[in-house]
Amino acid sequence: MSVGGPAESGTPAEPRANSRVLNRIRIFGSGASRVLSLANPEDAGTDAVRGARESVRVPGLDGLRGIAVLCHYDIGKVRAGGAIGVTVFFVLSGYLITTLLVSEFRATGRIDFKAFYMRRIIRLLPAFLLLVAVTLVILTVFQDPTRVSYWGHALASIAYIADYVSATGSSMSVVGHTWSLAVEEQFYLLWPLVLLGVLTLALQRRREPLVAIALILGAAVVWRVAASVVLSPDWVYHAFDTNAYALLTGCLIAVLLIHRPNLVGWRTATFAGRRVSATIAWSSLALLVGCSFWILPFYPGNWICVLAILLTGALLIAGVERLPILSWRPLRWFGTISYGLYLWHAPLLFVRPHDDWIGNPSASATCFSRSASRCSRTISSGSR
Repeated sequence: MSVGGPAESGTPAEPRANSRVLNRIRIFGSGASRVLSLANPEDAGTDAVRGARESVRVPGLDGLRGIAVLCHYDIGKVRAGGAIGVTVFFVLSGYLITTLLVSEFRATGRIDFKAFYMRRIIRLLPAFLLLVAVTLVILTVFQDPTRVSYWGHALASIAYIADYVSATGSSMSVVGHTWSLAVEEQFYLLWPLVLLGVLTLALQRRREPLVAIALILGAAVVWRVAASVVLSPDWVYHAFDTNAYALLTGCLIAVLLIHRPNLVGWRTATFAGRRVSATIAWSSLALLVGCSFWILPFYPGNWICVLAILLTGALLIAGVERLPILSWRPLRWFGTISYGLYLWHAPLLFVRPHDDWIGNPSASATCFSRSASRCSRTISSGSR
């Protein structure tokens, strides 16, 4: 009895465990077999998630982040279109976060929400609080009149509701740029829950999650179009619900590349594939930069942002590794400090009472932002 008991109780459990593993491999791609072949399931989850986080740090993606953040700075007499940079960040955020979450789920069968949200808080909030404090000092030193209303705006920014404050037509003045950070944080709050539901349902029904995510994206696109007709331009431009389609585009591309590895393979499998993918990537990057610096500043409109989403998606599918320029070290460096650069660019361009003292406001802001973003990056580096 004592010998047979464990064997009898343990034998039926193995096929069930193996069937769960096989289902996850079949549904979530052959990459899951490498993850799930590790002996210890806890080690499998830890190693897989750590490996996914490391794989997301692709040099070309850092270069693309660098271009996106530089879109917020005028270069000499060339005006920049910051909306393109924000749109690129939205697509990249959806892509990167979904890649991490799907990798974790296919390794462990779950998503560790506590660890996910703690990483976001540790990485983003300290630098944000530093910005709020230093901006108050800057406004006080320069006796800027907006310091009277600053605390209300700062609290809205820290609460990550600046997008809906701006959507109502209210000016957020010196921290107005934090609306895009609010959009991303609201996405980070909701998307892991939605994605877990989609992935769990797909696993239970032995279906791929692509269709479900495509339907969610389709609903977001329909709402964006409808909102453009019935809501104010401020709401359409700033609100999370009308910008979700950009983030969801990145989500769909992430799942597409995970579940359709042949889309990745074709880029290097043949000479024709290498040429076609390189052509798509170079063309997309050229058009993206052209829209940022030569089209959007003079012809703003929703269609430009839609074009930016399509071009960024084409870059991700064609492969950023096809573009050596995106791995250029200075560009990658700007990408690694892009969060700090974005945080600091607006206050330093907004508060300039004496242009003769500052000289070139955009260049001065860029210089100071680089120093401040280094500090921000150091503060938040514990989450990397």
